[in-house]
Amino acid sequence: MSNVGGLMAVKSTPLERGSRDSYWNTTQAELQSVKRSGDLLVVGIAGALIVAALLVRDRYSDFELWLVTAGTVALVIVTGVWFVVTRTRRIVAARRLACGNCDYMPHDTEIVDVLHSRSCPRCKSEL
Repeated sequence: MSNVGGLMAVKSTPLERGSRDSYWNTTQAELQSVKRSGDLLVVGIAGALIVAALLVRDRYSDFELWLVTAGTVALVIVTGVWFVVTRTRRIVAARRLACGNCDYMPHDTEIVDVLHSRSCPRCKSEL
């Protein structure tokens, strides 16, 4: 702080390096947690479906049973991907990862790259 003409002025400084690293590391940890949760959701439900199909295979013909099981597992995978994408978008919105220069919001496929490079994919300015 400095005294200018009898008034106290506060020097504005950007975030310290350590706090910026902490912000990026926390964001990456949140995204990894969402991805891990989605993976566990898919593997757990798909595994349970396959085990259930193995237990009831005597009651149904093989083709019908495995066709229904495969379709249901595919639906579980799509649901898991949807879960991860929507949660990731919420994190990006909450963390305000839009570029300050060009207002570009990274797409789902660019988020991890943006977190590693810490720059806007469109205008290359620092976030």
